[in-house]
Amino acid sequence: MQMNVGQVIELAREWVEIYGSKIPGFCGAHLMGGLNFSPKDSPFPSYRDVDLNILLRDGDGWDVHDLSYKGLILEYGSVNIEAYKSAEIVLSDPRLASNLAVNSILSDPMGILASLHKTVALEYPHRKWVLARCDSAKSAAKDSLNELSQSSSPIYGFSNLGLLIFDLSGLIAIAGLKPPTNRRSLVLAKEVLETWGQTDLHEEILKVYGSAPFSKPEVEAYLPICAIAFDKAVEVKQTAVPYGYKLHSHVKPYFIDGAKEMIDEGHHREA
Repeated sequence: MQMNVGQVIELAREWVEIYGSKIPGFCGAHLMGGLNFSPKDSPFPSYRDVDLNILLRDGDGWDVHDLSYKGLILEYGSVNIEAYKSAEIVLSDPRLASNLAVNSILSDPMGILASLHKTVALEYPHRKWVLARCDSAKSAAKDSLNELSQSSSPIYGFSNLGLLIFDLSGLIAIAGLKPPTNRRSLVLAKEVLETWGQTDLHEEILKVYGSAPFSKPEVEAYLPICAIAFDKAVEVKQTAVPYGYKLHSHVKPYFIDGAKEMIDEGHHREA
């Protein structure tokens, strides 16, 4: 039976209580991503993932993990508590600000998240912080552009181009006061640009990425090939690769069924 968003949130809270809170240095946990902005009674397709952050006293940057929990594709980031040191730091962070502007708290034994949420919710839309988040997103895009210029092969070049497109799509979302997203980043960028009367810019993005001329049947034909490639990658993976934490069988629906959802909506070029 399909769960709704409220039930999924409670399962995420359960996982944090049973497992996440046992991670050494645990200081709290909160939801990230689309769950924070979906009605509690809306259905939650099983191919979507559940994102959350675990705050750690001695965390090493931002370490990401994927796992399966009671039918959920659960992805959590182990984040050093320094990223939550002040409301000003959070308000300037394009990854965190939108998620702490809403009540996303799953566990808060030290009261850190409740205090941050109170301030971030009030100041999130202020121009000062929107510009700060845009500056951060621009910096990330510049880093990706630099990586692209130094790519050692066409494969790494295309991967770095994807990161650049993702960073720029995130910048568009942030400027439009929308929470950035991953899989649907180009769809969200299109929606924001349409409200600004800049649909031509979205077409330019697709041209740079290379997907502008693709027809829906062409993209649909690629999907089963991608599914086979994913299965093979899971089978042969032995060394660390970018985003290797997603190369698990239980994550496959996130990519394949998630892409089909976008294709069915008419966003085949974004998929």
